Amino acid sequence: MNDRLKNSPVLKLITILFLILILMIPSFMIQDLIRERETRREEAVFEVSEKWGRMQTITGPVLSLPYEVFTINNGRTFTDNGIASFLPEILKIDGNVISEIRKRGIYEIPLYNSKLIISGEFKAPDFTELGIDTNSIKWDKAVMNLGITDLKGIKGNVTINFDGKKLNTNPGIQNNRLIKSGITAVIGERLESSAAIPFQIEIDLSGSSRINFIPAGKSTTVKINSNWINPGFCGEFLPEKRSITEDGFSSEWRISHLNRNFPQSWLGTDVNLESSSFGVEFLLPVDQYQKTMRTSKYDFLFIGLTFLAFFLIEILNKKHLHPFQYAMIGFALVIFYLLLLSVGEQTNYDFAFFFSTLSSISVISLYSLAVLKDKKLVFVILALLLILYGFLFTIIQMQDYALIVGSILLFIVLSIVMFLTRKIDWYSINQQQ
Repeated sequence: MNDRLKNSPVLKLITILFLILILMIPSFMIQDLIRERETRREEAVFEVSEKWGRMQTITGPVLSLPYEVFTINNGRTFTDNGIASFLPEILKIDGNVISEIRKRGIYEIPLYNSKLIISGEFKAPDFTELGIDTNSIKWDKAVMNLGITDLKGIKGNVTINFDGKKLNTNPGIQNNRLIKSGITAVIGERLESSAAIPFQIEIDLSGSSRINFIPAGKSTTVKINSNWINPGFCGEFLPEKRSITEDGFSSEWRISHLNRNFPQSWLGTDVNLESSSFGVEFLLPVDQYQKTMRTSKYDFLFIGLTFLAFFLIEILNKKHLHPFQYAMIGFALVIFYLLLLSVGEQTNYDFAFFFSTLSSISVISLYSLAVLKDKKLVFVILALLLILYGFLFTIIQMQDYALIVGSILLFIVLSIVMFLTRKIDWYSINQQQ
């Protein structure tokens, strides 16, 4: 049986395939470990964000005016309360966002502090469009709401000027079915009909990972400047203008009320304002775990190609490798991904890749030299591994072109194998060996 396994290429290929499948078990375990470490990173991000300020979404401002509804039933008059909401005609948000990276253990967390100036104009509320009698409005309870996701991020006082008057602010939203969290400024007086009611809000707000806005104005303009060099524009709208340099980025959105799916005024709370949110995400320059996970998904290909190279060396040079020796080489290839994960957490992906590649290639080359006892064949294996890891590093860096580069690599490998094996008589190879 040993001679049959030693001389039969079919049995050897079956054995090699079986070993590859067995080696997938530790490979999958390493992928699970990557997910576990990424989860720990997310827990560290959550812990720091809870203290500093979570992802922030700015909603509004929204004018909310309570009113009374009178109904008559069986000669008796019943009173019910409702809320009429109005959005600004013009909304402008100018923000200067200073971002930084904080560390919790080995994990990096992107945080920011934003200084926002929110200005614009309301028109005098028109209750006739909503079918409400102005005499039923509770003017003394009229408020302006500003939605803020995490109030812990507010630094200092919030300054609100409304129609030339400074308003006092209180935490919380009176009707949190419309806006879940934020601050309220009591207007407390009748809004006279005028061409426009100007407002301005100044707020110093901290948060983490991302800042979002709601296009609450009939015409909404948002301008953001930041020192962060890796922004990700997200949500329902992309900026009309953006500039990204080594010093940071600037972006500008211009959104009409026709681009969103809610009106300028309404009754009740059945309006989903957050469905039209947009903003910017502060991405880390390198997501270590995403790159490591993408790299680990090529393990089957790498083990297969490496084993194929050793198998061809056996066939073409009449050398013989034991399945145990294949297994040792396979484990060295698998350990590469564990080194990549552990070293990358302490340094960065590029250095970890270089260190892991050097370690794996060195141990495989030295082991091959001891097994094959042929420096020329070891040099071939060394060159092959360098090419494979070089292609892998290139594919990971070129995410958008990974498929086409990988496809070309496989085609080249197949062509080389076909060329090298074109004259082999597979039926008589047992007798030859």
